[in-house]
Amino acid sequence: FGPVKIEGVTGDLATAIANRLAFAEGDVYSGKAIALTQRNLYELGRFSTVSIVPDRSGQGPIIPIAIQVATGTRHEVKLGGGFGYEPLTYEARVRAGGSVIPLEHPLWTLGADARVAMTTDHDLEDFEPKIRTLATASRIDLLKPRLAGELGVGFDYVTWPLS
Repeated sequence: FGPVKIEGVTGDLATAIANRLAFAEGDVYSGKAIALTQRNLYELGRFSTVSIVPDRSGQGPIIPIAIQVATGTRHEVKLGGGFGYEPLTYEARVRAGGSVIPLEHPLWTLGADARVAMTTDHDLEDFEPKIRTLATASRIDLLKPRLAGELGVGFDYVTWPLS
């Protein structure tokens, strides 16, 4: 392997790519190492396209490598709903959430999730709300490569029958 050139990103993402190479300059060329590197880069979850292109145009034994990446979407929205049945109650629920990867901090993911439900007995007389919210911040390559961290804070509101 010859020198590696990373195209398509700079900064923290380029460092994350360099930390996931399955080969180093000077190693014996291996197709397996290229395939493993490509898999490692997709596992980051930040790229829609990863191409590892060996430059075989030269006549020497050294093969320079170009890693070309295209970043994927930075936003995700989730919506849902449903109905539930238990022997004593019915439940109707909705869910909304999403996440964003900040442009300035591409190793971070910020997320939020909210779930609201209304529960009633089978006679449709007593209605009780249930609310659950969660906010998260997660980072890949926290203190070293492949070490991830996540911080979350949540709120639950559930009524409990006293009788």
